[in-house]
Amino acid sequence: MKWNKKALAMTIVLLMLAPFTSLTAEDTPLPPLVGSYIKTSGEVTEVLPYINPDGSESADEYYIHIKDADGNPVVLLINLNTCNITGDVPAPGDRLDAWHDATLPAALIFPPRYQAAAFAVNLDGMIVVKVARFDENFLSYDKELIIHVGPDTTILQANGSEFTGGAEALVTRALVVLYSIETMSIPPQTTPEKIFVLYERAVPLPGAATVTPETPEEGIVVNGIQIEAPAVYLKGDVLMVPLRAIAEALDYTVQWDDAARGVFLNNSISLNIGKDYYTYARMVPIELGTAPEIVDGFTFVPLSFFKEVVRMNNAYYFEGRVEINNDEPMA
Repeated sequence: MKWNKKALAMTIVLLMLAPFTSLTAEDTPLPPLVGSYIKTSGEVTEVLPYINPDGSESADEYYIHIKDADGNPVVLLINLNTCNITGDVPAPGDRLDAWHDATLPAALIFPPRYQAAAFAVNLDGMIVVKVARFDENFLSYDKELIIHVGPDTTILQANGSEFTGGAEALVTRALVVLYSIETMSIPPQTTPEKIFVLYERAVPLPGAATVTPETPEEGIVVNGIQIEAPAVYLKGDVLMVPLRAIAEALDYTVQWDDAARGVFLNNSISLNIGKDYYTYARMVPIELGTAPEIVDGFTFVPLSFFKEVVRMNNAYYFEGRVEINNDEPMA
């Protein structure tokens, strides 16, 4: 990458500003959602398709197997939400740098398997990549970098399309920042050449209204049998249903781990209260958009849990009745 007069001039300006813009932790209170992104690097050894539950190959997801600097294997899941920084398709022998959110639960399997938030293939050695959230002063949450979004900074969505929100919409968002010049201040400052805004599920605001729990008119029916169960309720537009009553009706043994605030079904399915990560048979965790929660001493999960995680053919609400069964899948 060539150095130009404009970039050098910007660096000098930033150096002059640096002593007056350093911030303390007290200046930047963190919002509830804080991602800590960890970088994993290595040589690509295999690129394999993700296999759907029906045995078919996914067109949108695949695994990248790499060997890190210590020779240890690592597996990365890539899907439509993963930011491909360089835009290249990885192949065996390529150098791969990937970042994953360390605050999200990971399946306890070997080799370790992570959902990649972003990755780069054979990254230019002159380019520095920072994956982090930034506060209203554009200081990264780890206090290691300040960014100045300039008129020549390209801002894109994770899929490479144009991001139209403007610089003010970047505050508290998870960003992939690409730059090549930084000041020698503490923390360093830079004007990024490119920024990718990572995909994130919408998070309901605290105190969002919910519908008062009430029993469906026709109850909860599991494999054709109406069961006794706590009342269901809506969280936003997501129907939350009682986990234990339904799981036990499906002949699962339900165990509670008090220390981890986790629930296990036959030691093959697991979940943790407050975390939108559900695991099935040690596969990559599944996100449903809504975390399990405890209400009146009962664990509730989204109705979709029984279709997407437990793998029932049907799990739906229709005409006052919750139906969960393995009948012919509904269209």
